[in-house]
Amino acid sequence: MKKRVLSFLMALCMLVSVLPTALATEIAGKADAKAFTDVSESDWFYPYVQFVYEEGLMTGTSDTTFSPKSTLDRAMVVQILYSYEGKPVVSGENAFSDVAQGTWYYDAVQWASANGVTSGDGKGHFNPKKKVSREEFAQFLYAYTGKPAVSGSLGKFPDGGNASGWAKDALLWATQNGVLSGTKTANGVMLNPKGTATRAEAAAMLKSFVGSNVTVSFESNGGSAVSSVQVQRGTTVSRPENPTRSGWVLLGWYNDEECSSAFLFDEEPVKKDITLYADWIEDDADSAAAAYAARQIVIGYQDGDYADSVTGNISLPTSVEQADGVVVSWSSSAPDVIAADGTVVRPDAQDVQVTLTATAEKGGKKQTVSFDLIVLHKNTRNIEEIPNHSVVDIQSMNDSQADIIYNDDETQVVSIEGNFTDLTVNNVDDALDAIQSVHSILGLANAREEMQPLSISRDEYGAEYTFDQVYQGYPVYGLRVTVSADETGVTDSLSAGVCASTKLADVSLTPEVTQEEAEAAAVQQYGGDCAADSGATEQMIYALGAHEDAPVLVYAVRVSGQDSTGSYVDETVFVNAADGSIVFSDTNRMDAESKTGSGKNEIGTKVSFPVAFTWTDFFFFYMQDLERNIQMYTQKLFIDFRIGSEFNSWGDKAAVSAYTNMIQVYDWYQSTLNRTSVDNRGKKLDVLVHDDSMNDNAYWDGSGIAFCDNKSISSSTTPASSLDIVGHEYTHGVFEYTAGDLPYNNTITGAINEGYADVFGCLIEGDWQIGENWLSGQDYTNYGRDAADPTAHRAPDKMSSSFYAQNEEEHTNSALVYHAAYLMEHYGMSKSTLARLWYKSMSMGYDANAEFYTVRRNVLKAAKKMNLSSSEIQIIKRAFDEEEIYDKGTVTGTVTNVEGNAVRGAEVSAYLGGEQIGQTTTGSDGTYTLELDSDTYVLHVNATGYVEYTASQEITRNTTSVRDVVLVKAGNGLVSGTVVSATSGQALSGVQVNVRSGYSNKDGMVIANTSTDDSGTYSLELEAGYYTFEMSLENYTSSYTDVLVQGGETAAINGSLSPVLSGDSYRVVLTWGSSPSDLDSHLAGTAGDGTSFHVYYSNKSAYDASGAEIANLDLDDTTSYGPETITFKADTDGSYNYYVYRYSSSGSLPASGANVKVYNGDNLIGDYNIDPTASEDNRYWNVFEIQNGIFRTVNTVTSSAHTLSSTKSAVKAVDENAPKA
Repeated sequence: MKKRVLSFLMALCMLVSVLPTALATEIAGKADAKAFTDVSESDWFYPYVQFVYEEGLMTGTSDTTFSPKSTLDRAMVVQILYSYEGKPVVSGENAFSDVAQGTWYYDAVQWASANGVTSGDGKGHFNPKKKVSREEFAQFLYAYTGKPAVSGSLGKFPDGGNASGWAKDALLWATQNGVLSGTKTANGVMLNPKGTATRAEAAAMLKSFVGSNVTVSFESNGGSAVSSVQVQRGTTVSRPENPTRSGWVLLGWYNDEECSSAFLFDEEPVKKDITLYADWIEDDADSAAAAYAARQIVIGYQDGDYADSVTGNISLPTSVEQADGVVVSWSSSAPDVIAADGTVVRPDAQDVQVTLTATAEKGGKKQTVSFDLIVLHKNTRNIEEIPNHSVVDIQSMNDSQADIIYNDDETQVVSIEGNFTDLTVNNVDDALDAIQSVHSILGLANAREEMQPLSISRDEYGAEYTFDQVYQGYPVYGLRVTVSADETGVTDSLSAGVCASTKLADVSLTPEVTQEEAEAAAVQQYGGDCAADSGATEQMIYALGAHEDAPVLVYAVRVSGQDSTGSYVDETVFVNAADGSIVFSDTNRMDAESKTGSGKNEIGTKVSFPVAFTWTDFFFFYMQDLERNIQMYTQKLFIDFRIGSEFNSWGDKAAVSAYTNMIQVYDWYQSTLNRTSVDNRGKKLDVLVHDDSMNDNAYWDGSGIAFCDNKSISSSTTPASSLDIVGHEYTHGVFEYTAGDLPYNNTITGAINEGYADVFGCLIEGDWQIGENWLSGQDYTNYGRDAADPTAHRAPDKMSSSFYAQNEEEHTNSALVYHAAYLMEHYGMSKSTLARLWYKSMSMGYDANAEFYTVRRNVLKAAKKMNLSSSEIQIIKRAFDEEEIYDKGTVTGTVTNVEGNAVRGAEVSAYLGGEQIGQTTTGSDGTYTLELDSDTYVLHVNATGYVEYTASQEITRNTTSVRDVVLVKAGNGLVSGTVVSATSGQALSGVQVNVRSGYSNKDGMVIANTSTDDSGTYSLELEAGYYTFEMSLENYTSSYTDVLVQGGETAAINGSLSPVLSGDSYRVVLTWGSSPSDLDSHLAGTAGDGTSFHVYYSNKSAYDASGAEIANLDLDDTTSYGPETITFKADTDGSYNYYVYRYSSSGSLPASGANVKVYNGDNLIGDYNIDPTASEDNRYWNVFEIQNGIFRTVNTVTSSAHTLSSTKSAVKAVDENAPKA
């Protein structure tokens, strides 16, 4: 196995993901400074540039330049140190007025301020862009190391007296430790303290800093003295000889004076001078027992709660396992909030911090330990006051840039990329109400009643809150919702796999089959000695597969034992509670397949490891790690307990291998990802060796990990000998507690689960093979896994592989997940970035309906949330593309000039976040096609002699969008028009007309403006090009129109403004050109009470059964141009269809230039232009529909009116050609 060694260099590699693009070009693979045209091997700084570039401390300013003579600024320096520290979560108020939240260096500066690395200029400013001098660079490094004491002077440097007073200690430290050296001149070695630090000098200082030593001091707290030691920065330190203290026993060494954070010798890298503190207990059994018990105490939280977010009662243990006779008592700093028995009373107004103190006592000897908790105030938000956002609302929040995905029948939203609520989400209550704010489009009735907290994942980027679906107290198997919010509480995505409440309402919750009958039915299909675990049987609702539209109440029965064929079974069987039929069975064993092969012995190097001890009449030791809460068990023999003080004499080699590997895996997760145990709450992990339920295997069973002995392989090595297998099984637990318990056996979600386990097994061991330390030869070929070449082990490396079969064996198809991770490293992503990326992606939302493209989508979500560079984003996409796992759509179109002639050779580019993502060139016919990942891009079209065209373009999975482009030549043109009221047709004076460059530009800089006169007209002269015209007037909703200005011509751009509506009303405004002269608006459907209606020129108003108005045709225009306006209210359970009909007997509807704008409240929620390429014979333009509160775009030109997919009664038939009065 390979031992993980964290270093300063690995930590600093993270810097490239947060620096501006110009300063942090991602370099794939091992770098070579010779790639830089401005760095040659003869330069004095060449070895330093080579070092920092190769190790990832600094990158080029471009692909070909390092810019050694340019300088670093203050923001860059603190970001280096912040990344080195591991990017800890920052909190508190902004320390500096010139550091805006949201900038790439914000967290680094706040961290530096809080930890004494910088205090700014003393006037509340940090000056992030100020260039750093040599003495400032030294001061930053000196402050980070803790400002160790120094002595001496700078007299050996002729210009040492030029150093600032505040910098002298830092310069002494830097020069004495080799971090900074002077420059030889004719006048001696000059320090040049006030000279600006160039990038070349910074590279030299960083290389020296990495190579310098740090001091580890030991405070023995009453014990014999322990000498300090020096080690190279970023390396580990070994445990010293134990100090002695009469009448006391050493418990260990700790990072803090309170002895609450244990130091990990030989594993924890030392980055600066530190002092370790000894902790002692009295040398008697009672004191030792109390101390042991105090370190074992773990508070139990309800699902979704954790120490910083308590909403429900907590479990406070009064005894500790394996600490007989120890009594634990509790006290609270705020007993009215948390009582001594764990009862929680949430405060009314604001959150309260409570300190709980546990006292472990035996024989009068006591040991205390404290826990700080935050109890959230009551959720006083009235559920009736929570907004019920529609898709339209969400698009308005995101300037129509939200990526919203529906289920297959388009009745429920399953994914939202973007902010989806106006609520701020800082805790589980907020997240639950955020779901409530979109409950209708998700298919829920009441999120507070239908969602049960499952897990919370929180880091410096924000938090993800996952909820399981329940219905009247019954779990809905495998279905859940994940809410993601950034560090400020603004939501950025939602993933929902739920069964609609209307479907669940039809489920009979009265079982016709008893539990005993269900268990008998579950066992019957296996035979042998299989039996049901009655205590584990649970009633739940099953709504997957064939029961997606007709969910049923089931018994989930756990069955285990040997079946009639002799095979071992451990499965959850879902039995229909209505008739006793088998609905589905799902294996609980994560790796339930036999393997054969040979491997290395499990002897290896003698290792030391922590064990626990307890007291009865004497001391004895056993294999339990008290700090990590790992306990070993055996089914073969008792683990070789040793009485006395010999910690290392353990005769069970399999137990030692499993135990030490499990500790290494635990520590990797803690140091790399800041995760403690599989549930991230310190859960006790039971590890079983010599499991005799099967052979040649290892598995996670939902609560612990088991390792089996060998039967078919001729080796003494067990799976526990392989670090990657141990990491694999541990990751199953992490995945289950993070992403949720998903269907496993022969499913895609099972393959995803297995794939994640293999990704982290590889990352933990440090290579891309699984099981190679256990299996060898042909056995490894048959049963091992290789992420670099899955096909060598009969596993797919892409979707078209002959080894891939949908819904087949999960261990085979999992290769599509772990091979993607391998490809990402192969193309240049570091393993440390991969670890954080894939871990973050676990919490981005998985449910029972997940597909392999969901993995791609979630990894990219995580990458964006982590602010990875554009080159890293492209590496991710390249990896999944190579595997044929796509989440892509296409944009295609034709580029012509104003005369309609094709423009050949036009360059069409797609940009995302300022980076070019895709590019193509038009052919001789002016056509182009771009395939891109689902997202919203900015298209740029350029051709010689023409004005550049830009527009926003949304790309949706498996959809082809058409974007035709007309390019115009240079010159000035005139734009004029009249603005009228959409409801009265009267001219509007004083309308502000603002002009911005480019299409769909609502927020950019205004480059020209005017206002309408008393007759409602305006006029502007503009340079040829593409513009967005904004027309606004108080008490009217602003209107935005894309305008093409042609040199030497006048464009007539008329406008109509809609008066502001109430929040539950909609308004549709139709305008068109001069031919055909008469188009008509039609709104047809069924109101919430079942009343059918059809509003148009011959029936201008419609009313429901109670006499309330449904809709009204406010304005009917028969002489061309419009506006023609309909205002209506949409019930949440009604159906509404809007279409345009060509009333004129002649003329082409597609050539009419018709436009429809849709308003809701004071928001423009839809803006549609008719497709000019549609058939001229068609007279109907079906624009949109609203069903059950969900707004959907139709936008098709057809020969008949669009038919609503579901209505309560037939829509009234009308004659669209009836004579007009």
